[in-house]
Amino acid sequence: MLPLRISFRKNAIAENERGVALLAGVMIVFFLSLMIGAALLRSQMLLKEVDQRIDSHYAFYCAEAGLDRALFELRRNSNWRPGPGEQGVSITINQGGNPVTLGTYSLSAQDGGVFQNWDTVWVRSIGYEAGGLTPRTLVARIIVANPAKFLVLTLGSLHIVSGASVDFDIFGQDIYFDVNETLPSPQKDINVNGDVYYIRSVNGDRNPAVKFGTGSSTINSPSITFAGVDLNRYRTLAQNLTSTGEGLYDPDALSVDLDSYSSTSPAPKIIFAEGDISVHGDYPNSLIIVSGGDIILDGDIGANSTETGPLRPQLGLLAQKDVTIPATTATGTDMNLEAFVMANGGSGSQGNFIAQGSPRTKGSLNFSGAIAVRGAGRTGVDMNAFQQRNYNFNSQLSANNSIPFSPFIANIVLWNEVEPTDPFPPP
Repeated sequence: MLPLRISFRKNAIAENERGVALLAGVMIVFFLSLMIGAALLRSQMLLKEVDQRIDSHYAFYCAEAGLDRALFELRRNSNWRPGPGEQGVSITINQGGNPVTLGTYSLSAQDGGVFQNWDTVWVRSIGYEAGGLTPRTLVARIIVANPAKFLVLTLGSLHIVSGASVDFDIFGQDIYFDVNETLPSPQKDINVNGDVYYIRSVNGDRNPAVKFGTGSSTINSPSITFAGVDLNRYRTLAQNLTSTGEGLYDPDALSVDLDSYSSTSPAPKIIFAEGDISVHGDYPNSLIIVSGGDIILDGDIGANSTETGPLRPQLGLLAQKDVTIPATTATGTDMNLEAFVMANGGSGSQGNFIAQGSPRTKGSLNFSGAIAVRGAGRTGVDMNAFQQRNYNFNSQLSANNSIPFSPFIANIVLWNEVEPTDPFPPP
């Protein structure tokens, strides 16, 4: 009987060992299951966090797109304010040939007051990703101004030479007062009755021959974006208005005698040519002339009106390249110009307003209006072919601008991310 009892005890021990191994295996499987479950849960949380970050970035990009839209509209119309058409605007991109909606934006705006002598607008842009669950809100303070705010505005250098008489504010990246010491007084004098705005530097202003009027000063200004010449916009406007007689489009160069429009009804609002435009004469109605090349001033230009103030007609001369006065124009004689002049400086040009010819070979230049040139090279405006240069600012160009479709400056100077319910900052 003893061998039988020994065999039973061995079997019991073996069964106990198998039970312990089974329990240990179950515990290991349970522990591994917990670990795998935790890892899967963590992965899901990480993936969800990544999706939320992507959605947040999309919402931010949509809010930025809203600010870009505001800048685009303000550069066309300084009085633009968001309406129903700027609420819930979809932003769509192309992925693999298929349109994909990133999200939407909504805009609001209010007056921003004056910032460093510039009028501003506060614009709020709320961006949403496609699900509309992760809003991001940007608020920007935008300078909004007529480029005719200054008698002369350039993003380049501006050299003012002896014989110049400036009666209003000027703006340039670097301003130079170049006194010709070989000339006697008063021929060597430079007279400035206005403020001198500069981005980087002002030079030569302490020369005794540079005479500032009472209250005139130099002012360091923030950088701005040049208003520019939107050729596609003006081309489309001219083509669309041709059928009514309010627009004239020419695919080549063009010569414009403004006197010929004195009896035209309706009077044109816009003249556009893909090439150069030569201009002279008196304009009876407010008009904008846009050239895809140069604008060439080959004679006197003025308003055919005895009206003054806001009722006086205004002329805009906008060149994609340069605005020039040929060497053969006004040689030995005076020249009178009344207009808003803009030189954009595209297609390899410098974007300058230049009187061609040797220095002091023309008579006097009597300019009334405003000048905005992008400016490259030595100076944005060079009228030194005239012995005397009298620059007079037409305040109505800024206060009561009646030039059709005139471009405007719109430039962000401050921006910040806020909560969607935060109020606008004070003006």
